[in-house]
Amino acid sequence: MGLLGAATPRAGGGAVDPDWASRVALLHFDGANGSTSFADEKLGGNWSGSGNAQISTAQSRYGGASLLLDGTGDWVETSHTAAWAFGSGDFFVEASIRIPNTTGAKTIISQWGTATGDRAWTFYVNGSTLTLAVWPGPAFASANGVTANAWHDVACGRIGNTIYVWLNGTRSGTTGSYTGTLPNPSSVIRIGADSNGNNPYTGHIDEVRVSALSGPNGNYTPSYPFLNGP
Repeated sequence: MGLLGAATPRAGGGAVDPDWASRVALLHFDGANGSTSFADEKLGGNWSGSGNAQISTAQSRYGGASLLLDGTGDWVETSHTAAWAFGSGDFFVEASIRIPNTTGAKTIISQWGTATGDRAWTFYVNGSTLTLAVWPGPAFASANGVTANAWHDVACGRIGNTIYVWLNGTRSGTTGSYTGTLPNPSSVIRIGADSNGNNPYTGHIDEVRVSALSGPNGNYTPSYPFLNGP
């Protein structure tokens, strides 16, 4: 499986992600405190920020900074491209999160609009429950155990006809059967809210990576920071 492939050397030194061709997005959320630049190492360029979305050095899982969202009109987004069309294939989404409370729903990353024609998938925390929902259905996978004021390494994805979530490397006991094909809507992809700005996220997010490949077939040990490409 590509996810755990051995790193290869980078020209001029350093390690290179051996699965770089299968990555869709990679955001480290590094930078100066208060910065509103959100670089994507895979897509190139920056995601666009809304509201008070900013880089914060007050909290960090890796690299000394993270994305800070206050839950009031804050998110970062990028336009849909063909790379986000997972269809009937496997995909894997990873992030590190830190929330201040376990009240309500908080979207981590999503391509999910209000209209059914704008839905593909959404990854969120509802109270203390980590959840992936996919369309059509929806079908769900979930895991309990997210706590406030602590960093959690979270992941979700599809392997064959099953969807999963992973919380701190442990794969969920509650999985979802999904034999469908994910739609290919034109709605934006957002970190910190769904595509219509609903279920906003409050807290910090670090190290977001999206891949068009299968996740680990069981538990695993998350390894950070994520490697860049050549």
